[in-house]
Amino acid sequence: MATERRQKQVDVLMQEELAKILNREMDIPPDLFLTVTRVDVAPNLAAADVFVSVLPGTKAGQILQELAQRTFEFQQMVNKRLRMRPVPRIRFLLDNVEAQAAEIEEELYKIRKLGNRE
Repeated sequence: MATERRQKQVDVLMQEELAKILNREMDIPPDLFLTVTRVDVAPNLAAADVFVSVLPGTKAGQILQELAQRTFEFQQMVNKRLRMRPVPRIRFLLDNVEAQAAEIEEELYKIRKLGNRE
């Protein structure tokens, strides 16, 4: 079991390396914005959930599919770059925090609008 401090260090290190790798290795169209928003490494450092944000959101499924297909390739690159063993196994997930925030803002706007009518 890694300490909490060590786990957070690995989170940050993996996020930085994966962001660099994805920017260099993926052919991202100019109208698409792909960001590694966070990495959550398991306490035993065996696995890492890599959260990505895709704008526009309509392309998210396509990008996640490509990431899933190339996970082994990206894993190998991370293994070569990081000086730690074992390197956590990568799993890409969509970070929908921004979409949830937009929905909440929309609901708050509606509530304020209704409140002003009364």
